Amino acid sequence: MILVRTGVALLAAVALTGTTGAAAQQAEAPRHEPEIVVTGAGTVTLTPDYAVVQVSVVTRDDEAARAGAQNARATSAVRAALKSLLGVPDDSLPTVAYAVNTQYDRGRPAGYQATSTLEVHAALSRVGAVIDAALGAGATNIAQLTFESSKREAARLEAGREALRRFLRSLRIAADEPTGK
Repeated sequence: MILVRTGVALLAAVALTGTTGAAAQQAEAPRHEPEIVVTGAGTVTLTPDYAVVQVSVVTRDDEAARAGAQNARATSAVRAALKSLLGVPDDSLPTVAYAVNTQYDRGRPAGYQATSTLEVHAALSRVGAVIDAALGAGATNIAQLTFESSKREAARLEAGREALRRFLRSLRIAADEPTGK
């Protein structure tokens, strides 16, 4: 289940009418108009229809360049396996993170670690196969798995409409209540 929430904030400036002579003389001074801020919230629930899998490759070596080169080879193998499985072009399997870091042992440099992360969008029915293919080709981590909906933008707009309906309903209720005067 995916929840899409949005809110509506409306700002209404309450202008004071009628300017006195003293107020006109102070026209140069900044004015702070009274304001009313109201909000409304709307929620729409979606069923996911695809997954985003982030697959990482981690390599280590005593030299940074070798750690990076090993990582590039392993990442290429993982990308090729996923490309073959899914029948997609290389550019649909982007690298979303890459880093080479110094590793330490008791405060002293002890080599280098290179990490790259690919992002894969797959049908829900293919998630297991994507993970198996990536790990089988040399991936070392499944960095993240999220479930998404292709209807998220439409749901965001519907949640905004719901927030506005709730807000307008609250105005009608407030207008119908006696003021106590």
